Amino acid sequence: MSLRHVRFIPLAALVLVLVLVLVLPMRADAQLGGLIKKAKEKILAPEQPSASASKLEAIGDPFDDTSLTATIAGLKVISARQAEIAALDKQADALWTSHGALIDKNKKIYDEYYANRDAISNCTDADMASRQKASEAAQSAKMAEKMYDKDFMMEVMNAQRAMQEATMKGDTVAQRTQMAKLSKLVGADMDSSATFKKCGRVPSKPAAMIEDERLQKQRDDILGRMRTLQGTSEVEAAKAAGTTPAKFLKQRERLLTFQSDKKPFSPQEQQLISGRMPEIAPLLK
Repeated sequence: MSLRHVRFIPLAALVLVLVLVLVLPMRADAQLGGLIKKAKEKILAPEQPSASASKLEAIGDPFDDTSLTATIAGLKVISARQAEIAALDKQADALWTSHGALIDKNKKIYDEYYANRDAISNCTDADMASRQKASEAAQSAKMAEKMYDKDFMMEVMNAQRAMQEATMKGDTVAQRTQMAKLSKLVGADMDSSATFKKCGRVPSKPAAMIEDERLQKQRDDILGRMRTLQGTSEVEAAKAAGTTPAKFLKQRERLLTFQSDKKPFSPQEQQLISGRMPEIAPLLK
């Protein structure tokens, strides 16, 4: 090894030491500064609300004694309406059961009535259609025959005018009279007695069917009352709570949330709601 190389080694080591002395404190200072900055940002940054707290903010304002009392008043209206609807629902179910029992008991009577009614209706429709076709042919022939008969045409026009006037006045008796006159003039067959004689008349409804219709009407009325109660309950509850329906629903949702998760609520609100929960819980079912 030459003397030049021997001298170089200590000099290189000295340079390395100097570099470490200068660089390491700079890195240490930088790391320390970064830690201090992060700690400062954490202290100064506002605390982000939890997901449950954010959800809570979205469903209304925190309760105080006044707003909680008002909300309970609204919940009582809802509860009363639900009880009324449940009672009406039982009545509707009972009527439906009676309806079914009546049909089962009188099935033979119902079947006979519907069979007779349909047979008579079909016969009547077919006969009237046949008579209408024949009447139209007769009218065409009569009008062709009398087309140049001035007296006849004047009589037809007068009968038409009189019938129109009676219709405008609402005079059904005069209307039928002029209709019969016009039909006779033009050869139209408006007499339905022959059809009824041939086919018979639709029989009267049996007593069981009349009673069944009464039961069904009563049930329909009850169902209508139920729909009205359901449609207006939230509005009436909001009135009792002294607020809008939308805000009342949020207040109710807030209480439902409290039942499942109390953590997002402040200690003061927890204490307030918990103290009245025996009163609130039955109203939230």
